[in-house]
Amino acid sequence: DANRLPLYPEPLNLKTACITLQDYFDQAPGGERIHWEIEEPAPILLADQKALHSVLFHLLDNAIKYAPEGAITVKSAVEDQAAFIYVQDQGPGITEEVLPFIFERFYRANMEDSQTVYGHGLGLYMVKRFVEAMDGYVQAENATPHGAVFRVSLPLNTE
Repeated sequence: DANRLPLYPEPLNLKTACITLQDYFDQAPGGERIHWEIEEPAPILLADQKALHSVLFHLLDNAIKYAPEGAITVKSAVEDQAAFIYVQDQGPGITEEVLPFIFERFYRANMEDSQTVYGHGLGLYMVKRFVEAMDGYVQAENATPHGAVFRVSLPLNTE
């Protein structure tokens, strides 16, 4: 909030940057549902490795928590000098009245679920802050026929 978030953007191969997360989620409950579909050749992003790791960790952790069944897919695409990372689940989706608020600090769509789904409403807020600090953006929408999809856009390395 003080605009003092020290990030160190560098050229990152998206597939290589995901290896630590893959190793972590391979051992985590629910992680076996994650399918990694990073295109080849993998996009080379201009991003901070720790921030990117945090962004993907929070998106995947939320997918596991809020969509307790079905596949979770992480895929990439390149369009117009930007790399896109999609995290899609097969859960119930996000209600339309909640969508505009999910990236706000301390926002929880259902405070009654705090006994079964842990969290403080900071994960998606941090995702948005990290992505914007890396000159990107993040969006959430409902997937067809069900589930949610988060789309992260980050700049490609142009060197």
